[in-house]
Amino acid sequence: MNIYHYAPETGLFLEAGLAEADPMEDGDTNNPEHWLIPAYATHITPPKIGDNQQALWDGQAWKVQDIPPAPTPPPEPTLAERKAAMAALIKAEAGRRILTRYPEWIQRNMTARSMALLDKGSKNWDANDQQDAQTNRAAWAWIESIRSRSDTLETQVQAMNAETLDTFDPGDDTHWSTQT
Repeated sequence: MNIYHYAPETGLFLEAGLAEADPMEDGDTNNPEHWLIPAYATHITPPKIGDNQQALWDGQAWKVQDIPPAPTPPPEPTLAERKAAMAALIKAEAGRRILTRYPEWIQRNMTARSMALLDKGSKNWDANDQQDAQTNRAAWAWIESIRSRSDTLETQVQAMNAETLDTFDPGDDTHWSTQT
């Protein structure tokens, strides 16, 4: 007996096959109950379909449906959209560089130490306090230099044509010459 397999999620007709006779049944082989029909298959013949149509099993009967058109691919991003995306990548690269050198926990500790030094007053600093203040100022200057370089790169991206933008790599160290 012919059987017709369909996709479990959609009911879409997949292929025809042959059922095996049920060894527990003797009798009328024209009766579908005397055959082993696997899950996601039926003995009911699907209808003829035309071009751009498909047969779908709904659990009771076959239905004919037009094949939906392929989704339209999204349009290529405009140059302005690509520049905005590159600016976001530059900002992310600046953040990555800052956090690599000064993770957030170090920045929080430096902020807390700076507040303690401010409360103490610079006239009351000992040599260790002066060293901590100098270290924190150097770190802040470096962070500001990366932020400034990021701003400069973002401005440069706005003036780039498509070809230059295609070859621009925000992770290239040569773009971040202020890093030491």
